[in-house]
Amino acid sequence: MKKIIIPIILLIIIIVFPTLYSYLIFEEESYIVNEVESKPENIEVFFYINHINTSDGKIKFNIETNLPNGMQLILTLRNNRDYTAQAKVTVQNGEIISPEFTNHGGSLERGNYDLKISSSAASLYSEDIKKWIGTSGEFMIGKYIKYDSLFECNLIEAIFEVVI
Repeated sequence: MKKIIIPIILLIIIIVFPTLYSYLIFEEESYIVNEVESKPENIEVFFYINHINTSDGKIKFNIETNLPNGMQLILTLRNNRDYTAQAKVTVQNGEIISPEFTNHGGSLERGNYDLKISSSAASLYSEDIKKWIGTSGEFMIGKYIKYDSLFECNLIEAIFEVVI
């Protein structure tokens, strides 16, 4: 009888244990995947502006932010006279690097300028971006977020004074 019971127990262990083990591993991996895929419920959007005046009177911006990689924004540089220029930029690793702003390739006039950072409607972004900001920008909060009743979503509208 012992000769039959021991092989049966070993057979049960050999069949049941790997199945149970793979079930436990699968459950643990599923939990980890779900944890990684979960996104923050709210992002309090921030910008740290660093501007670089070049020796030839041009300017470029290095901006730190907590917005997701790949998010495209519009930078608008404007003075109170007749100068306005725009650049489309993309967030990469928490940073936005602008191209040089010039006056038709030449120097900018000295004085006060406003740098505006703005976003498109959230519905125009990729699914990866929408996971972070929400389908209508609802995960973005803070002083740089404005609700747009036309698009029915939150948009980024940040304005900073820059002296050249």
